[in-house]
Amino acid sequence: NIDIRKWGCNRTETPFIFVHIGKSGGGSHRARFAASSINYNRSKWSGRDNSFYPIRNDAGDVVTKARFCNSRAKNFRLSQEEVTYEGTLPCSSITPIGHAIACPGRLNKCTNSESCPVVYVGHNLIGNEFHWLPPEYLSKWWLENWSHNGTVQDPIEQHFKSLTGTWCQSENAKRPRDPRVYKELYENCSVPLAHRVDKDLTNIFGDEHVN
Repeated sequence: NIDIRKWGCNRTETPFIFVHIGKSGGGSHRARFAASSINYNRSKWSGRDNSFYPIRNDAGDVVTKARFCNSRAKNFRLSQEEVTYEGTLPCSSITPIGHAIACPGRLNKCTNSESCPVVYVGHNLIGNEFHWLPPEYLSKWWLENWSHNGTVQDPIEQHFKSLTGTWCQSENAKRPRDPRVYKELYENCSVPLAHRVDKDLTNIFGDEHVN
């Protein structure tokens, strides 16, 4: 039933976001999400097995499989001193796109570059997925929804390309895939890149729209 597509945004995929607000009980919810997968066969819900969530097309055929992921993504904050359950890495960007480009996290093990079927549970803020979604997926999203479509040179498109090429020119470094390497490159690479991306976004959209 696609009646819901008649109003609101015309997305063709449906992210399910469950926000649990409370001091306790989160683990019970995670356990139920994990146990709802097919081929679930482990004594500890946070462990690993070959279970999956089928992703079907309109004909009902399984086209890919989503996997369960428990608190594997780091949190990014302006200050690394903030203690979080998943661990904290610094990020000086003030925009979501800046976070994606200047503060990349460890890539999730997605099935391909254009989608990332995953059932993720954690204490991360909504938007944390910008750090670990495939660069190709984010670039495609930008080009289809926000880019100038070739009418002018798009600096954000070029920034996204750096995630699969030379991420940091001054250090001749590729996108860091390990938190330790990210910390080593933070001051010389991430901070100036965040400033450039945020500035380019401000030039495109204005101060009131970039956050």
